[in-house]
Amino acid sequence: MRKSYPLHVEQIAPDIPGASEEYLLYDLRKDRSSNRARDIPPDDMDRAGRVIYPLVRNAEPFPNTLLPANRTHEFRSESFYWKEDSAAVLFADSVAETVEERLSLVLVYTKEAGQRAWTYSVTPDDVCTELDVPAQELTLSDAKILTTPGGLLIRASFSSSNLHCGPRALEISASQFAPAELEVTGPSQHVVPRR
Repeated sequence: MRKSYPLHVEQIAPDIPGASEEYLLYDLRKDRSSNRARDIPPDDMDRAGRVIYPLVRNAEPFPNTLLPANRTHEFRSESFYWKEDSAAVLFADSVAETVEERLSLVLVYTKEAGQRAWTYSVTPDDVCTELDVPAQELTLSDAKILTTPGGLLIRASFSSSNLHCGPRALEISASQFAPAELEVTGPSQHVVPRR
């Protein structure tokens, strides 16, 4: 699920991009306490679920408003795309990087311990026949996570608001994804790579 945030954030602080997406997993087969990070009371509805992306310590929901641009994630998919056995989910996310946005496919393993979130940077060259298409004009419109003898295979299709894109399907192996970087939460902190 995606954590909601107030629509008026941009009115409070127009110079700060505002609210970041926060992607959480809430397992309906488990009880409330099993769907919380440590020390989160079961009646705290604002912090339900475990954060799966961006990658944060203890998978604990974080304040996701009034953040700087380099920590403001945006959902760039028409949906979440699940592996048939629910062991993995795929979606697209973007974050501002200087002038351009960085568009990533995010692959999350839901049933594994250890590194669960992996990313693959998508460039317009990957999915468009024309090269002058900004990444912010692309949206993940369909995806399949397939099991093959060589491991997981991802087939992703993008749509574009740019008529010159000429979208084409992207087919990549899960082994081409890199571990997601750990992000530090809190309004005065910056994104830091995991060491």
